[in-house]
Amino acid sequence: MSKRWITTLSDGRLAVIQIAPGVDEQRALAKTLFELSRTGNMEAHFNPSLPGPNWPCRACEDTELPQDRYFRDAWQDTGAVVVVNMPKARAIHMNQIRKVRDAELVKLDADFQRALEKGDQLEQSRIAALKQKLRDIPTTFDLAGYATPDTLKVAWPSELPAR
Repeated sequence: MSKRWITTLSDGRLAVIQIAPGVDEQRALAKTLFELSRTGNMEAHFNPSLPGPNWPCRACEDTELPQDRYFRDAWQDTGAVVVVNMPKARAIHMNQIRKVRDAELVKLDADFQRALEKGDQLEQSRIAALKQKLRDIPTTFDLAGYATPDTLKVAWPSELPAR
């Protein structure tokens, strides 16, 4: 097991800090927290002169972190363990679905253009209907029913190619 330090950044993401062996842990941690807190607001900026116990982070073990990094930007520290924030995870997963959907729409644009050049009305209608079905995925494919990261990760619209 390896010791890590975790802190919540100003944008809500969780930073996981690992200090290399043989390095002065307090100094390395102070420098890292200082760099992570860089913002235009100097009042919110981390002050490394504060003693260690008041630092805005806590030590944790690898076992406290989720093993799957797919929803890494949805990790949230509860103070005892790091969990996946499911609303954020659903947004992350839907963005992945959108990326695949957008690539499929681009492919269909080329097919539609060929059908247009050939004057094939039937093929144009078929492609137009398929494109509309793909555009509707964010509103028709409901991720709200998935309660765990594992079940959410495997949820995938049948209209899209498997990952």
